[in-house]
Amino acid sequence: MKLYRYSNRGWCDYILRQQSVIILLVSFYWLSIGTITGFSQKPTADLSAQIRVITEPAEALVFCDGEMKGVSPVTIADLPAGEHLIVVRKDGYYEARKTLVVSTGQRLPVEIKMEPVTGLVLLHSEPSGASVFINGALRGTTPLLLTDLPLGRYRAKFQLAGYSPIEIELVVPNRTPIKRTVQLTSDTASLTVSSTPGGAIVNMDGIPKGVTPCTLDRIQAGEHLIEVNQPGYQTYKETIKLAAGERAQINVFLKPVPATLVVVSVPPKARVYVNSEYRGETPLTLENLEPGSYRVRAEMAGYEPLFRNVELKPGKKVTEEFRLEATSGTIVITTEPPEVKVLLDGKEAGVTARKAKETTSEPLTIEQVTPGGHEIELVKKGYYPMKISVEVEKNKETRKHVKLRRQFLPDYEVVTVDGVVYRGVKHYIDAEGNIRIEIAEGVFRTIPRNQIKYHRPLQ
Repeated sequence: MKLYRYSNRGWCDYILRQQSVIILLVSFYWLSIGTITGFSQKPTADLSAQIRVITEPAEALVFCDGEMKGVSPVTIADLPAGEHLIVVRKDGYYEARKTLVVSTGQRLPVEIKMEPVTGLVLLHSEPSGASVFINGALRGTTPLLLTDLPLGRYRAKFQLAGYSPIEIELVVPNRTPIKRTVQLTSDTASLTVSSTPGGAIVNMDGIPKGVTPCTLDRIQAGEHLIEVNQPGYQTYKETIKLAAGERAQINVFLKPVPATLVVVSVPPKARVYVNSEYRGETPLTLENLEPGSYRVRAEMAGYEPLFRNVELKPGKKVTEEFRLEATSGTIVITTEPPEVKVLLDGKEAGVTARKAKETTSEPLTIEQVTPGGHEIELVKKGYYPMKISVEVEKNKETRKHVKLRRQFLPDYEVVTVDGVVYRGVKHYIDAEGNIRIEIAEGVFRTIPRNQIKYHRPLQ
């Protein structure tokens, strides 16, 4: 080995020469890079390729050449031309691979269908032969091997005639074989029925089963209609729900057949109370009453109330008539003219009706007037109002006829062909067109039709 010695100056010259060489090499490198990557002023086209990856199902992890690129659907850009390996992965599905060859600038869509991972499930039941439903769909009978269930959770239901259905949760986490066995329980039950009084006939779902007290065996689990019948008593009905293996008992207290009470009254429309409870107006029919004693009261405004004790027997119909005695009187009034408003003690009681071809009205009846003195006021437009006093007696009819005095208020005009003008109160126009008019209070004149130029009401 040769040893070189340098002075300080010689050592410095050597370092400078080495630095110059390094600078030259670096400059050459960057010039080369600039030429390749486009640092020169001339633009170049994008020569990279793209792959659009779509999977079924979606949301799978996508790998390209071992590097994860995202979750499908995803676009993988800036790929160099050549061969690339696409791998997709998703829980519950087998990994899928696809090798692609892309050209420079190519845009390539890729669809990949993934196959689900299925489990191996063997289902047994004791006893066997049970129908198996997976999420509600019938798949077969036990023993049953299922090889097409994707990974996940399921509801498995086992059904066999004479046994209670059983539903279990089934978890298929992977391809490892699973075996499940269920024990089915008999779905029959028993029911003991007793009644008061005894000796009643027992029907279940419409079929006679015995006489109380009795025990019904081997009843299918579920709802059943129980009926207990005894002559003279109401039929007892109950829907009972029995579970498999249950031993149930019911005690029935039979009610007598209800009675019917019919209440009528003279006059009708009386209010009826049974045991102080209002039940309606006569005529009244009350059904489904329990046999026994009842306190019945009938009352009506203007009549004395009546009370009565009524005995009702099972299944019997009883009619009770109440003849009410009036505690009030009646006023019957006629007026001349008709259509007069009548007020009794300041309250409107009605209007007298017109009677055909007569100046006197139809009778107006005012009922349920308390005994004693009352004031009647009569009002009609065009007539002076009138007040009269009446005395009403219990359960008697008081009759009054009232004639109102007309007010002279001219309301009509008749002009004759001679120019004579008559103004007054029109009395009537007969069938021949003659007009009778009151030209002064108590003074009437009839104007023949052939002398009338025109006639009209006054405003």
